[in-house]
Amino acid sequence: MHYLFIYFELGTLMLFVIFSLIVAAKASKLAYSQTEQQLNYKTRKLLFWSICLSFLTVGIAGADLILASMTHPQFWTHRLLIHTPFAIIPVLLIWFGSYPKMRRLIRRTNARTDNANDVARRRQASDPVLIVPFQLAPLCSFAMLYFAFIPPHSFRWSFVTMTTTFFLFIACIVWMLQTHRNQLAAEAPPVYRPWLRKLRHTGVLLVILAILGIPFMMAFEGNRLSERLSIIPDGIDEAFSLHPSERQIVIQH
Repeated sequence: MHYLFIYFELGTLMLFVIFSLIVAAKASKLAYSQTEQQLNYKTRKLLFWSICLSFLTVGIAGADLILASMTHPQFWTHRLLIHTPFAIIPVLLIWFGSYPKMRRLIRRTNARTDNANDVARRRQASDPVLIVPFQLAPLCSFAMLYFAFIPPHSFRWSFVTMTTTFFLFIACIVWMLQTHRNQLAAEAPPVYRPWLRKLRHTGVLLVILAILGIPFMMAFEGNRLSERLSIIPDGIDEAFSLHPSERQIVIQH
């Protein structure tokens, strides 16, 4: 029965990764809205995707709790302490940080006119408090993937510390970059360049995968059996080649 919840949790996790990438992309495009009507429409869509991401988070947390109650703590305690928080934290930040900003932005653009967005609306649409929680969701989803594929018997707190420190470092960089974009939005309307955004996102994704690949390889190499490892004790081959009387003496020694 627990295999059903394992597959359910992994499937929900993959959906969480996909939805988090979609949510982060849509949040980053809010500042590129040209009119009040576009900004209102995109903000409402972002709210819809946030609700979908929340349902996936509930599915992941629920599956982890059920698996923790059904299996030995050695296999699922680390998911409750590390895996589940990585799913819950970005959603909490979205609802307690981004949602009030989205609600104010929807009210501010409720007229849905074709007028160009003023400085106040551009600043509000690129506010780090609004955008960064959505950008952290893909980072947390990659962290969940990392811990999902680490075998339970090789789980070490050093891996947790290293990975958490790395993601905190990336989160600080994301916050500083979004703060810089927010300042630029006050000066002039941002220009949307799809090819530049795709190139930037691809580069960031490759860097994250490359850095995460280092602990993956370390864990893989640490779990590999040595080619020289043998279950037959040294000298036992020679013992079987001796005369029965001599073999008994060798084995006794």
